[in-house]
Amino acid sequence: MVTHVAVKDSHGRSFPIKVTTTWDYRSPTSAQLRTIVIRENGFPRGGCIRADLSFANANNWGTQRGDAICDGDSNAYSVMRTVRVYSGTRVLGQLWIRTPNPSNPGCCGARQYTIEYQIARP
Repeated sequence: MVTHVAVKDSHGRSFPIKVTTTWDYRSPTSAQLRTIVIRENGFPRGGCIRADLSFANANNWGTQRGDAICDGDSNAYSVMRTVRVYSGTRVLGQLWIRTPNPSNPGCCGARQYTIEYQIARP
């Protein structure tokens, strides 16, 4: 699954990333989250972000501290966790991406983005 996210800095510049997840369907109520790849997708010249990831509901797959992603870079994470839907829903969980302000990491607050994943009906 591919999701496009644009991280905005305090000056309004956009740092677009492409988030790719690979899943292995297990049953109508579970799937295995195999990998997450964060790829730069058209940063301003010389721009970088440092994204930390966590996935709610992924059986103790905790926060992953990301290396800097700059122009042309990507970070890949091997998760390999089976995730079950929340009771009474089709929601597998949420991927949280948190990054400092790209233009001034010590200033103006962090940015947080959430991508929610749902299991497809067979």
